[in-house]
Amino acid sequence: MGDYVEQLASRQDLAMNHGVLVAANTLYWDTNANRPKRGAAPNSRKADTLRRFIDVICQLDPTYDLQGMTGDQILNLLPSEFSAWH
Repeated sequence: MGDYVEQLASRQDLAMNHGVLVAANTLYWDTNANRPKRGAAPNSRKADTLRRFIDVICQLDPTYDLQGMTGDQILNLLPSEFSAWH
């Protein structure tokens, strides 16, 4: 879980946003294995990875009230590159 948790928890605005955490977990957390999905958190900003997700969330934040949105609403804002994860 190392990098997965570090990427989300190291950014207070993300760590305190329930909708963003739900969206990230929907995309990248394997509930059956209780660990991040394979390939979800490499050390790169490759398309559709957790680091790219965080970049996109930071781009959307000034325009949308992400604090007031549900995980599903946030998922619906994401570009199509993330559709492979859910």
